[in-house]
Formats: sequence, structure tokens, C-alpha cells
Amino acid sequence: MNSLGGCPAGRKGTGADPSNPSDNPARWVLDGSELARYTAAHMAEATLTHVSPSPKSAERVLDILELVATSPDGMSRSAIKTKLGLPSSSASILLRSLVERGYLQTGADERRLMIGVRAFETGTGFLRQMSLRDTARAELDELVRALGQTCHLAVLAGRDVVYLDKVDPPHAAVQLVTSVGARLPAASTAVGLVQLAFLDDRELEARYGCAPRDDGAIERIHASRQLIRRRGWASERGQTTPGVGCVAAAIFDHTGAPIGAVGATYLEATAPGFDLGSGPRLRETALGISRRSGYGAGTTGEQPDTHRAVNGRDVL
Repeated sequence: MNSLGGCPAGRKGTGADPSNPSDNPARWVLDGSELARYTAAHMAEATLTHVSPSPKSAERVLDILELVATSPDGMSRSAIKTKLGLPSSSASILLRSLVERGYLQTGADERRLMIGVRAFETGTGFLRQMSLRDTARAELDELVRALGQTCHLAVLAGRDVVYLDKVDPPHAAVQLVTSVGARLPAASTAVGLVQLAFLDDRELEARYGCAPRDDGAIERIHASRQLIRRRGWASERGQTTPGVGCVAAAIFDHTGAPIGAVGATYLEATAPGFDLGSGPRLRETALGISRRSGYGAGTTGEQPDTHRAVNGRDVL
């Protein structure tokens, strides 16, 4: 007697061919001799095997999303199948997967399918990632001219920040070590802290609470969060490199979520008090980039409404 999940008796190791009626799992079940071995889960697995990932499956997924996206009121499952000419079995599997992953969602009547939040988030990823460097570059150039210091653009990547761009002042006497593509611990940098400050406790726990848990980083973020939110900028002195300081302000998208930060790096010995004098300027630069990234702030010079978190809750 084979264990559940093994080959049917008399067929172990024979390489059963589902296209052969004698080897078809459905036929075995109907015969009744192997009923105990083929539960609904086995049948679902057999069905998924015959609808394995393929270029055609990928095209069908894209066809479904593009079709539903053009219908303001959504579409019923049967309408989707008919419109695209999809086989009923594979259409059911694809639609179920899209709903489970959040790319489609059921409407109020529970019959129609509509574009889900996950599809929206995936689409806006273009604005957050691909165009952020282009959007920020002119502002970075202007910031370097105004401050006379090296300026850079960085984004969060898990517990780190990754530098996407860097602009040095002309004829800089000292070239700082930050470089495009460099990765540093977010909680130890101004460009990281200023973004982490606008995440709520649940989001911080998701980043730092899993193994290996980093309570030190969580404490540093909590200790500086209120001040950063109030001022709209963050600073650090020598935490990353002795004798080098950094001032940074966060960039926000249309939801109010931090999607990056602009920072200015300086030598503490040659620019005392630079952070206090440049912080507001960094904030204004970040606000300008945020607006071009879809952020709905007020008039120029107004501090961003950064107390609104991703889900619209007040985190101040």
C-alpha cells in the first residue's frame, strides 16, 4: 500500500501518461480502485501540472489584466473567459491566482472582478524606481550649486540604503567615498533615518523585527523620529565615517510614503554648523522632487504634510 501522495498501486515508477485513458488520474478515481489515494488536493495538483507556466500562460495573464483594466465596472468571470476565448479550466486557475495575489479583486456584488491594489502598486513602481533618479537630477545639480557640497540620492532597500546618484561640486578639494550603487545600514545614515522616521511601528517591526532582530536600530529610529518629523530633515555626524557629516530630507510619493532621500555630505572640520543651516534647504529640495513624483503638498515653502502615513493614518 502506497502512502498518500505516492504512485498508484501497480503503476509506481512507470511514468504514467495523463493523455492515455488508462493512465489518466481522473480515470483511476472514476474506477474507484484508487479513490483513497486521490483526494481533491491531488486532483488540483494534477490540473495545475497540465496548466504549467508557459509563454501562453503569461500572455493570458497579461490579457486578463489589460481587459479588466479597460472596464470601469469590472467584468464577470464568464465575460472574461468568453471575451478572451480562454479554456474554462485554465481561466479559473489564472483568475483565482490573480485574486489571491491581489492583482484582481471582487467587486461589491461579489460577481465582478476589478483591478486589485497589487496591480496598482506594481504599476506605480515605475514612478518610484525608474524615474526617481531622472526626476531628482536637476534638483541635485541645483543643490550642489547652492550648498557647495557633495549631494546624493538614496533609497531604502530592506535595512540598508542604496545610493542611486551623486553629484560633486566643481573643483572639489576632497572627493568623498560615497558612490553610486554603494549600500550602507539605513539606521546609521541621515538618508536612511529620514525615511525610516516616516514609517510606523508595524513597518519598522517588519524590517528589523525578524531574525536577526536589530533592537539597536529600532531604538535609534525611535529616539530620532519625532525630531525628524517635526523638522522635516535628519542629520548625522561621523556615524558612517569619522569627521564626515550628512544632512538629508525624505522624498514622498502620491500616498505620502517615503520613496527616497536627498542628502548633502560635508567635512565637519571645514563646515561647522552646516546641518542647521542646510536642513531647511534640503527639505525644500525634497519637497520639489516629491511634488513631481505625485506628492500633493501645498505651496512652495510649506513643509510637506509628511505626518500622513501610507494608509492615511496620522503618525505624528
